[in-house]
Amino acid sequence: VHVVDYISSQNAVIAILAALRHVREGGRGTHIDISLLDAALASMTTAAQRWLMSGEDQARIGNRTPGSVVSRLFACQDGRISVSASSDEDFRRFARAVGELGLADDPRFSNRAGRAANEADLDALLEPLFAEASIADWLGRLATERIVCAPVYDMHQALEDAQAVARGMVVRVPHEKAGELGLLASPLRMSATPIAGYTAPPALGADTEAVLTDLLGMPSERIAELKKA
Repeated sequence: VHVVDYISSQNAVIAILAALRHVREGGRGTHIDISLLDAALASMTTAAQRWLMSGEDQARIGNRTPGSVVSRLFACQDGRISVSASSDEDFRRFARAVGELGLADDPRFSNRAGRAANEADLDALLEPLFAEASIADWLGRLATERIVCAPVYDMHQALEDAQAVARGMVVRVPHEKAGELGLLASPLRMSATPIAGYTAPPALGADTEAVLTDLLGMPSERIAELKKA
């Protein structure tokens, strides 16, 4: 997924809205300059600020969160699960969920700084525990203790998740060749201006004549000449 493209596009939308607001308040139109590099660097947030303040580069840590332990993926019997329990109170409830309440009283893990310093020791204790049970079992046990957790999905699992279905994140529209086409719905949900409906993307060249006529004012004779060329 081209994440930086999406981040840059979202920054462009924000800039456009800000520029429109400026015009409404009596200002003049403005030139907007959005760079992929700028957007990528701005998205680095804590990693970039860490270097700016301390000169320390952020090491590659995969799906973990620096300084937050536990905050990572665990391999279960039938897949992986994401777990976040980094505050001391969360970690105490997490320890209860995994059946190892003593972890919260262990001097190595009793506070956030200790867990960050001794993360490798904690990993060695937790990884075998998670490998013993299924994702569903762990989700139930962790949810009982109000621990933030979620399964790691394949794409089809994510789209078929009960919450995604309830939110209507997949829509079906008619298509002249495919019969029916599945599309991702917009994540923007606004009470006063809901999206009325979705249509399939046009086939290549389907709107060419309308663009030439309606937007460019090209006469039909000239369009006919272009078709013959």
